[in-house]
Amino acid sequence: RSDGGLILPLRASRRTSESREESFAATMEEAGGHGRGPSARAKARAMRVAQHLQAYSDGGDASGRESVEMRRPEPEWEAGTGTGTVSSVSASHLWATIREEVTLISRAEPMLAGFLYSTVLAHRTIDESLAFILANKLHCKVLPAKLLTQLFHECFTSEELREIRAGFLADLQATYERDPACKKYSQCFLYFKGFHAIQTHRVAHHFWMQGRHALAVMLQSRSSEAFDTDIHPAAKIGKGIMLDHATGLVVGETSVVGDGCSILHSVTLGGSGKTGGDRHPKIGRDVVIGAGALILGNVRVGDGSKVGAGSVVVKEVPPMHVAVGVPAKNMPINKNRHIHPEAPPNKSAPPPPPKAPPLASQWTPGLTFKVGSWLGIRSAEEQRSGPKPVKALP
Repeated sequence: RSDGGLILPLRASRRTSESREESFAATMEEAGGHGRGPSARAKARAMRVAQHLQAYSDGGDASGRESVEMRRPEPEWEAGTGTGTVSSVSASHLWATIREEVTLISRAEPMLAGFLYSTVLAHRTIDESLAFILANKLHCKVLPAKLLTQLFHECFTSEELREIRAGFLADLQATYERDPACKKYSQCFLYFKGFHAIQTHRVAHHFWMQGRHALAVMLQSRSSEAFDTDIHPAAKIGKGIMLDHATGLVVGETSVVGDGCSILHSVTLGGSGKTGGDRHPKIGRDVVIGAGALILGNVRVGDGSKVGAGSVVVKEVPPMHVAVGVPAKNMPINKNRHIHPEAPPNKSAPPPPPKAPPLASQWTPGLTFKVGSWLGIRSAEEQRSGPKPVKALP
């Protein structure tokens, strides 16, 4: 590592006591193999390697794979209302669950043991681990990961910035609860770029509000390159946000997104051509925005509403409505009644039944004549009157 520390490799995730001793001796030799004895830091890291190898070898079946169902933390209390409600779970419970999941995965997939140790098991807190993950995704040749790790860790652990920490804990819980593809907390924590993009934005927004615009724009630029999302650092985003897939997401400078929202890929919260001022959408609480939706201009989407995939919203969406179409039309959400376009609340009428095609007995003679002539069929009167005279060509 660039700071002089030693990242020790894990050669396997499940060993006998003899092979564990050999691995420990190898790591100690590796730590002091450059003409000097191992430092106290290297000894401590090597000891942790040996302890984790011991833990991986305990339990499990003959194949070394764990078949026990992962334990989930029990919610301590419920927060929020509506479709975006998120169960609030303490950081210690989430961190313990993530470590347990990662330990079992390391036992089942030895090839990932070193990666999982470096990203999760080598860290003491969830803040330290997330800072390490984000820094290693955003670093570049001229922006070392060590500086970014320190930057993120200070923001996550500062008492004055508790909102950032509360935000990423709520986002992690929201993604696990709402995304059917998210089977484990560690899956979102390690791999979901939507989760990583929103946490990068939270830090960038903090620096923007402090007046450190250059640093905020740098984080936005690196996030755009790494995660394919473009969220202006001035945009205000609440807690409990799920960015599903997140590819192609664009959020403008004066946009506001409320708590508990779920946003899919290729969504644009953009302007409508106004050159300055407040020109971007305001999204309420517990709103769901489908893939490819465009919400343009300073319009409000009310609490609990939904925007259909591919819709273009250019006017206000009242609370508890569905906006679909190009341009989008508002339809109230009422589970006990039919949804009728533009119907006022509590007065929605069921759509009229489709008209059945007319029977042959109901056809008028004129219509019969026209249809028969189109099909080359002669009527009864034409058949009785004989063949039709043929006009001579001029």
